[in-house]
Order: sequence, then structure tokens, then C-alpha cells
Amino acid sequence: MAYYVDDLQRPADTDRTVYRDGSKYDNADFFMNQVCDWLKEHNIDYIWRGHGTRTNSVGTMLHVTVSIPDEKSALLFLLRWS
Repeated sequence: MAYYVDDLQRPADTDRTVYRDGSKYDNADFFMNQVCDWLKEHNIDYIWRGHGTRTNSVGTMLHVTVSIPDEKSALLFLLRWS
């Protein structure tokens, strides 16, 4: 575990994950493409981290994870997809 004297020295966590109900989409790739298209449309620089599905007794959840270094862009992304 690393400890930092000053919080400004700590690397920023820029990964953002958004979730959607799987019953509202044909498949995980369709959801992924929607998110990526929106990011490109809004000229948001991002690094792809992954996507997939999670299933439990309630149903299936789709998720997409991207890294967005710019805080304002990350906030806009989370507001749109939350």
C-alpha cells in the first residue's frame, strides 16, 4: 500500500463505469457502441477499459468502463449515463 504526503501527489483515478438494465438493449455490444458513439459525438478523449454483463437473481446488467482524464468531461459522461 502506498502512502502520500500530499493528496496532490496521488495519481488520479480516472476510470468511470456506467451500468444499464440489460433488458432494454439487444446485447452488450449495442450498449457499448451507444456509449462510444456518444463520447465521439461530444469529442471526449477516453481510454477504453472494457465492457460486459453481470447477471444475478434480479436480471442482467450491462456495464462499460472508460478512463476519462479530463474532470469536466468525466462529469458530463457520468451525468449522461447515470
